[in-house]
Amino acid sequence: MFFSLLGSIFVVAVLLVAAIAGYQVQAARERNQGYTWQSDQFRNLDQIDPASYVVIRPAGDEYLSEVERKSRQMQARAWAAKNPVAP
Repeated sequence: MFFSLLGSIFVVAVLLVAAIAGYQVQAARERNQGYTWQSDQFRNLDQIDPASYVVIRPAGDEYLSEVERKSRQMQARAWAAKNPVAP
């Protein structure tokens, strides 16, 4: 019983480390391409809606409040639904 619990904790820890590393790699890749989806970091980068990839805050603008961010995300997703990108 003890070893199965210890093994489970080890597996969860490895998965957590892998998730954090994946997040860091993806965030760095986005910053290198000139945008971010994070709402309170990197004011010098365009902020995008992570679902539609539409810019919701241009680089240099003030950070969005939670209500404004959600509103702009809904607008971006509605716009993206009406204007699909051809493959």
